[in-house]
Amino acid sequence: MLAPILVQDILRIPASLQAESLAAFRILGVSIPLLIVSSGLKGILEAEQRFGSIALIQLPAAVLLLVAPVLVLPFSHRVDVLVSAMVAVRLSGLVALAFTVFRVIPQLRTRPQFVSAETRKLMAFGGWLTVSNVVSPLMVSIDRFAIGALISLSAVASYVIPYELVTRMVRLPIAITTVFFPAFAATHQSDPDRTGVLFVSACHAILLLTVAPLLLLFLFAGEGLTVWVGADFATRGTAVARWLIVGAFFNGIAQAPFALVQGLGRPDLTARFHMWELPFYMLGLWILLLRFGIAGAALAWTLRAVADAVLLFAASYKLLPSCRSGVVRTMLWAIGASLLFAAATQPASISAKSVFALIALPGIVGLGLHGTGGLGALRRLVNS
Repeated sequence: MLAPILVQDILRIPASLQAESLAAFRILGVSIPLLIVSSGLKGILEAEQRFGSIALIQLPAAVLLLVAPVLVLPFSHRVDVLVSAMVAVRLSGLVALAFTVFRVIPQLRTRPQFVSAETRKLMAFGGWLTVSNVVSPLMVSIDRFAIGALISLSAVASYVIPYELVTRMVRLPIAITTVFFPAFAATHQSDPDRTGVLFVSACHAILLLTVAPLLLLFLFAGEGLTVWVGADFATRGTAVARWLIVGAFFNGIAQAPFALVQGLGRPDLTARFHMWELPFYMLGLWILLLRFGIAGAALAWTLRAVADAVLLFAASYKLLPSCRSGVVRTMLWAIGASLLFAAATQPASISAKSVFALIALPGIVGLGLHGTGGLGALRRLVNS
């Protein structure tokens, strides 16, 4: 229903592209129920800890999501046609998930029954989750709408390309905490000390697997963008990419306390955090975007990610005493990584950046393996 307003008034898409853009938005609207049901089915498999089954479905689907638009290009360059191909992949994934769920839990094939005693708990828990699931995507995407409305549609592309590249790095922490979340939920009442150990393991695994790659991306962001999309684009996009890399680091480490707070049955806290963050983020985005352009939008996103991480770690520290040592050590690592990112802005030439990387990366890996018990964390992750 809002597609015409988005296309014509907010994004200000050129008239020649409005028809296919309008169709693309409406196709995406139709796809929303597919995504919702797929998320529910995936959640059932996660609760059953059937991560192998999930991977067998999601890995081919992820590849097809990238390949499908390319396969369509010889026949059509219309955006709505490309989006339709991606929605078809989503539908195939939904069918595969449904088949797997019915195989894992045959009881679901029977006629569903309404259990009134569970309604209040489901509504309370699910209601707060719904708040987070509405506000959080809004904060993820509102920067693009703001750039299109306040600067130009072409500036959106200059922002989205480094954004999409950098935020892919957060997929790994999300995958890690997806494994740990059912364990948090299962152990926090019967064995809270075990929950604390698992939380520390999740934090250490995320740090060990993300700090070094993100630092490497930070160092060579300009060179990478030059090779990928050209020198002119790299001039505009390097600062954006570097701010987003810092934000991706904090967003990544925040996945562990986010999963813990949810697993402890307190989705109300994350929902409240998101509602508090939204007005400040929108104000900061507007001010920084007008002052610094798309680099300001990246800075606003990073500041929000830092604030979110601090709030989630503070909540974890208060809710679960057994995880406090992990919270303190992770925040100390976060401060150290921030200083390292700041130092990485100094080398200018490729040779100087290479020397910096050769010195810093082995030190990071060594500290991660020994200083945080990283090997034990990885073993617990694999066992999970």
